[in-house]
Amino acid sequence: LLNFSRGAEDVRSFDDVARLKRQAPGLVVAPHPFFPSRASLLGRMNRYADLFDAVEYNAMFTASLNFNIPGERWARRHGKPMVGNGDVHVLEQLGTTYSLVDAELDPASICAAIAAGRVRVVSRPLPWLTAARIVTNMMVPSLGRLIGSPGPARASM
Repeated sequence: LLNFSRGAEDVRSFDDVARLKRQAPGLVVAPHPFFPSRASLLGRMNRYADLFDAVEYNAMFTASLNFNIPGERWARRHGKPMVGNGDVHVLEQLGTTYSLVDAELDPASICAAIAAGRVRVVSRPLPWLTAARIVTNMMVPSLGRLIGSPGPARASM
């Protein structure tokens, strides 16, 4: 949920998303819709297609394993733009996938441009070893550190 002035913090269901969209302007992006995880939208994409303004192209992919492809197909069939997202868990993911948006430099214009399809995804696949380290570190942080992952990005003060 992007650029909603109020109410996004109260969303707990798809009915809440629909209500929010009726009450305030903003952008609803379907996050990693077909990734193999409990957080994936999977079959709910079709059921709630009208709620989504765009579909995420997630940075977590390799040249030979890319769960974004079903999302791309879904977006094409439903006339929705793709939005590149780093979904950065570790710093080595930073800059591998992002969006270029043809818009004025303010949040409302950016969201309107994305909804209108004036967005281009820039991405490059992760090497297999990097992807394996990132996934391992996300699932079992202590094991991920043992195989050479720098661990999750941490802000320093």
